[in-house]
Amino acid sequence: MKNYIILVIALVFTFSTKAQEDKKPQIYFQTGFSFGSQFGGKFSLNYTNSNNLTFSFGTRGSSANALEKPDDYSAGLFGIFSGYDRYTHYFATIGTKYFFDKEKGYAWNLKGGLAYSQVTNAINFTPVEDYIG
Repeated sequence: MKNYIILVIALVFTFSTKAQEDKKPQIYFQTGFSFGSQFGGKFSLNYTNSNNLTFSFGTRGSSANALEKPDDYSAGLFGIFSGYDRYTHYFATIGTKYFFDKEKGYAWNLKGGLAYSQVTNAINFTPVEDYIG
């Protein structure tokens, strides 16, 4: 149920995109959401110069159900963000834009670069007594 709520929120706040002109330098912000066996998002700052050379700096984060989570685990009423493994990636890329239809503005933005990743695993699931009933 939680994943469906997040999906609806993402669909409501999704931005439309259009390829930029290739004549002048541009700086733009990019964001995205991902859903599936993991859910998360991506944020980056992009720069394109007049030679269609692109630079991108940003971060991507995602979460998935913890591999070590017991079958009888419950996060409780306010534990919506507990019991997940978290993955965080920081990246810097360089690339080029390839326009295959300049009149309509269709382009491929081919990039490659370096990234640093952090993985946080949810561990130490300890049983607690149920005092409510």
